[in-house]
Amino acid sequence: MTSATDQVAASAKRLTIFLADAEKWLLAGESVPPELPKLLEPMLPHDRLTAVAYLRRLGLLDGPPVDLQRLLAPIPPETPGPEGSL
Repeated sequence: MTSATDQVAASAKRLTIFLADAEKWLLAGESVPPELPKLLEPMLPHDRLTAVAYLRRLGLLDGPPVDLQRLLAPIPPETPGPEGSL
Protein backbone atom coordinates (compact mmCIF):
# COMPACT_ATOMS: atom_id res chain seq x y z
CA MET A 1 0.00 0.00 0.00
CA THR A 2 1.32 3.43 -0.88
CA SER A 3 0.90 6.66 0.99
CA ALA A 4 -0.98 9.59 -0.48
CA THR A 5 2.31 11.45 -0.93
CA ASP A 6 3.79 8.55 -2.87
CA GLN A 7 0.67 8.35 -5.04
CA VAL A 8 0.82 12.07 -5.84
CA ALA A 9 4.52 11.85 -6.68
CA ALA A 10 4.04 8.79 -8.89
CA SER A 11 1.12 10.42 -10.71
CA ALA A 12 3.11 13.62 -11.26
CA LYS A 13 6.01 11.60 -12.68
CA ARG A 14 3.64 9.72 -14.99
CA LEU A 15 2.19 13.03 -16.18
CA THR A 16 5.66 14.43 -16.90
CA ILE A 17 6.56 11.32 -18.89
CA PHE A 18 3.21 11.43 -20.70
CA LEU A 19 3.62 15.09 -21.69
CA ALA A 20 7.12 14.40 -23.03
CA ASP A 21 5.78 11.44 -25.01
CA ALA A 22 2.95 13.61 -26.40
CA GLU A 23 5.51 16.11 -27.69
CA LYS A 24 7.40 13.25 -29.36
CA TRP A 25 4.17 12.03 -31.00
CA LEU A 26 3.47 15.53 -32.29
CA LEU A 27 6.98 16.09 -33.65
CA ALA A 28 7.02 12.64 -35.28
CA GLY A 29 3.64 13.25 -36.93
CA GLU A 30 2.08 10.39 -35.00
CA SER A 31 -1.36 10.23 -33.49
CA VAL A 32 -2.38 9.37 -29.95
CA PRO A 33 -1.96 5.64 -29.34
CA PRO A 34 -5.18 3.62 -29.10
CA GLU A 35 -4.27 2.57 -25.57
CA LEU A 36 -4.72 6.15 -24.32
CA PRO A 37 -7.22 5.16 -21.59
CA LYS A 38 -4.72 2.66 -20.18
CA LEU A 39 -1.97 5.31 -20.24
CA LEU A 40 -4.14 7.74 -18.28
CA GLU A 41 -5.56 5.20 -15.81
CA PRO A 42 -2.66 5.20 -13.30
CA MET A 43 -2.73 9.01 -12.98
CA LEU A 44 -4.69 10.99 -10.43
CA PRO A 45 -7.81 12.63 -11.89
CA HIS A 46 -6.34 16.15 -11.98
CA ASP A 47 -3.29 14.83 -13.85
CA ARG A 48 -5.56 12.99 -16.32
CA LEU A 49 -7.43 16.22 -17.00
CA THR A 50 -4.13 18.04 -17.54
CA ALA A 51 -2.98 15.31 -19.96
CA VAL A 52 -6.20 15.42 -21.99
CA ALA A 53 -6.19 19.22 -22.13
CA TYR A 54 -2.56 19.14 -23.29
CA LEU A 55 -3.36 16.64 -26.05
CA ARG A 56 -6.25 18.80 -27.23
CA ARG A 57 -4.07 21.93 -27.23
CA LEU A 58 -1.45 20.09 -29.29
CA GLY A 59 -4.15 19.04 -31.74
CA LEU A 60 -3.53 15.36 -31.08
CA LEU A 61 -6.92 14.69 -29.53
CA ASP A 62 -9.57 15.93 -31.91
CA GLY A 63 -11.99 13.03 -31.78
CA PRO A 64 -15.01 12.47 -29.60
CA PRO A 65 -15.01 13.75 -26.03
CA VAL A 66 -13.19 11.73 -23.42
CA ASP A 67 -15.50 10.06 -20.90
CA LEU A 68 -15.60 12.36 -17.86
CA GLN A 69 -16.47 9.51 -15.48
CA ARG A 70 -13.34 7.68 -16.57
CA LEU A 71 -11.20 10.80 -16.19
CA LEU A 72 -12.43 11.43 -12.67
CA ALA A 73 -12.28 7.82 -11.46
CA PRO A 74 -9.81 7.01 -8.68
CA ILE A 75 -6.57 5.24 -9.49
CA PRO A 76 -7.15 1.49 -9.61
CA PRO A 77 -5.44 -0.50 -6.85
CA GLU A 78 -2.10 -2.18 -7.51
CA THR A 79 -0.98 0.26 -10.20
CA PRO A 80 2.79 -0.14 -10.67
CA GLY A 81 5.02 2.92 -10.37
CA PRO A 82 6.31 4.86 -13.38
CA GLU A 83 9.46 3.47 -14.97
CA GLY A 84 10.23 5.63 -17.98
CA SER A 85 8.49 6.23 -21.25
CA LEU A 86 4.84 5.23 -21.49
